[in-house]
Amino acid sequence: MSPNAGAIRDVFADWAEGRFSAGADLLDDDVVFIVHPSLPEAGNARGPDGVRDYMRGFLRQWDDYRLSPRSIEEIGDSVVVNILQLGRGRTSGIDGEVDSYMVFTFAGGRVTRIESMLEREEALAAAGGSGEG
Repeated sequence: MSPNAGAIRDVFADWAEGRFSAGADLLDDDVVFIVHPSLPEAGNARGPDGVRDYMRGFLRQWDDYRLSPRSIEEIGDSVVVNILQLGRGRTSGIDGEVDSYMVFTFAGGRVTRIESMLEREEALAAAGGSGEG
C-alpha cells in the first residue's frame, strides 16, 4: 500500500470512531471539496476552512454518524474509497445506511481534491481526471 493509500486508511480508522478532524493535516491550502449532485448534501468547498465548515454543518444533522471503508484502491494520484455511511438523524431519529464513494487526489503528499459521490462510475471518472467540478 502506498503512503497516500495508507494515510487515507488511517484517516478512515479515526473517522470510523467519530474523530472527524483526522486528516485535516493532509489538506493542501487550496484543496477543493466537491459533493456531487447524486448525494443529498451536494455542494463545493475550498480550502481547509471551507472543508471544515462544510463538514461541521453536515455532521450537525446527525445524532450518530459513522463512515466505514469497504475498499480502498489507488488509481494514479487518487485514492478511491467505497464507504458504508451509517447514521441516525438528529431530528427524525431514523437510522440510515448509504453505500457511497470518496476520491482523494494527491499532489506532493497533500490532498488537493476530495470528491464524494454515490456511484462507482462517478468515482472512477473523478479518479481518471474527468470528474466534474
